[in-house]
Formats: sequence, structure tokens, C-alpha cells
Amino acid sequence: MWLAILGCEKYEVGETCTKGQSACEDVHLGLFCSAGHFATMSCGGPAGCQKLGKDDVACDNPVAKVGDGCNQENDAACTEDRAQSLVCKREKFVVVLPCKGPRGCRNLGDTVHCDDTVADPGDRCALAGNSACNTDRSAFMKCKNGKFEIASHCRGPKRCTVTEKPDENREQFECDDSITESGDPCEDEGEQSCSSDKRSVDVCKAHKIVVGKRCEGSALCAYDAASSHFDCGSKR
Repeated sequence: MWLAILGCEKYEVGETCTKGQSACEDVHLGLFCSAGHFATMSCGGPAGCQKLGKDDVACDNPVAKVGDGCNQENDAACTEDRAQSLVCKREKFVVVLPCKGPRGCRNLGDTVHCDDTVADPGDRCALAGNSACNTDRSAFMKCKNGKFEIASHCRGPKRCTVTEKPDENREQFECDDSITESGDPCEDEGEQSCSSDKRSVDVCKAHKIVVGKRCEGSALCAYDAASSHFDCGSKR
């Protein structure tokens, strides 16, 4: 995004300055006054750093590196590889979120959009309740207390999938949790599944998978389309 900043003379990094002074060091590097001395700020966008008039320059910084200088608190940017979103805090760009989804980090006017529909457990997230598939598609996650946590394992053949719904301005997540293991986290109370060895019908109770019914003899757990339930019906 564009930042209008004061400056007209040629200055050097570390030179004494007063608040508000700034200039272009080169095409993609600006200088701003920080704690009484000039520091660098990245102007990595296509327009770079440009002199606009006698006392101001414009710094195009939609992209930056972690640790790059910046002089507008809460200014947003993407990393050059589009893998992270950044924000200006205390005159340095710091990571806000990893953007592991297929669209990565994108600049939208003066803001950025971070595709975090794919993430890993423990990754930072912005909004409580936001959803994501983990990177190997084996789990469905929800944002809780600022970090993604596994809500359900997706051990079935379809695993975890996300589909864009542009007409509804949202994404649709599906987790194939037809196969489970005791102790797995789960969301829907009473939902059934088959154990990974097919020797039991499992059920979600108090957000944990427990054995609901043991399959006796040669019977194996399978989904019964007629009753829309899992049962010990098929044989080895």
C-alpha cells in the first residue's frame, strides 16, 4: 500500500533526524526517522520509493520481509513468497499469520487477505471458530484461543477437503470421519463411525471417540445405507 511521508534531501542511515523526516535511499528503500536517527523501510512494491514533491515521498510496500522497518503502526503487508501476512509493530514488520492455503497472502487495496484454510495444529489464527484442514488433510481444525486445534481426525478415504463457495462468500469444509480411533476428538455428540480395525462401532461422547459396540466373531463394522447407521454387519 502507499504511504505518504515527508522528505526531500539526501540522508543516510544512522544520520541524526527529527520526527517526520524521510526520504528515498534507492528505488525500493526508504528512510524514516526512528528515535532520532534515520532507519530503513522497505518499499518492495512495483512502484518502489518515489519522490512526490518538495517535502514528501511515497513508499509502496505491499510486500516486505520479517524485520523490515516501517513507520506506520498496523500497516499490513505480505511476505515476498506470499506465505505469511505481516503487520507493522513498533517500527518493524512482524508475522501475523501463516497463509498455507492455496491462495496464500494477497494484497487487497490497503489490506491483506491471508488464506489460512490449510494450517497445522498450533498455527496462529485470527477469529475464534475459523476452520482449516491440516496440511496433510488428515484432520479438521478450529481456531480456539488464537491457535488452530484439531476438532476431528479425518481418517476416512475422503480425508479433509475445502471447497470455495464464491456465491456465498465462504468455504465449505468436509471431514471424512467415518473411521476413528478411541480417544480421537470429535464434534457431533452421538455421531457413529467404525474403528480403524473395523472391530467396533465407535461413537462421539463428550467430544471424545469411545467404543459404542464391539463386533463379535467375524463381523466387521460397516456403514448400513438402509438404516443410515454404522453396524457390525459385514463379514471378514
